[in-house]
Amino acid sequence: MKNKININNISDKCLKLKGFDERGCFGCACPDSCCRFGADFDAESYELVIANGSAIEPLIGRKVRDCFGKKWHNDPEYLGGKMIRSRKGPDDFCAFHNPSGKGCVLYKLAMEKKSARRIIPSICRVFPLTWDNGRLVVYDEHDDGAIPRTCNCVEPSNKTLKTVIQTRQEEFEDIFALYGFQI
Repeated sequence: MKNKININNISDKCLKLKGFDERGCFGCACPDSCCRFGADFDAESYELVIANGSAIEPLIGRKVRDCFGKKWHNDPEYLGGKMIRSRKGPDDFCAFHNPSGKGCVLYKLAMEKKSARRIIPSICRVFPLTWDNGRLVVYDEHDDGAIPRTCNCVEPSNKTLKTVIQTRQEEFEDIFALYGFQI
């Protein structure tokens, strides 16, 4: 799938927020707060999860088809033009949260190169940023968003000099069509 999400406006805060340092999500003190919700899965992410079910199911202890809500939502702001929300698992985290530790099993598969990176929902790949109506914003600028104080991007011990957009450049180039912006 070659489509991208159109972005025509970026908040100033996006251009200033620190990116993740070498510790990333897995190395910070955050208790996976962003995983406390289900994730909005792009059509392609969903298809990759289903196709990789035999690798995912032993990691989460359930069938991948049971990890999603029943209703698809048409939305041009998702890759593939539609999205479906994941359910919460028994630990009250996203159904794809690692039940035996920190992080997401989908990230694990992608990092180990056992799956394409697009198996991870776009919203998760660009956290702590999000988008709405073509505008890219920091999650806490969104109506219901909050970045946990222990998130790597806001931790005082994070010494990176790069912004979140710079540290996630590969993700941004894969997901977004940025009109009028260079990253």
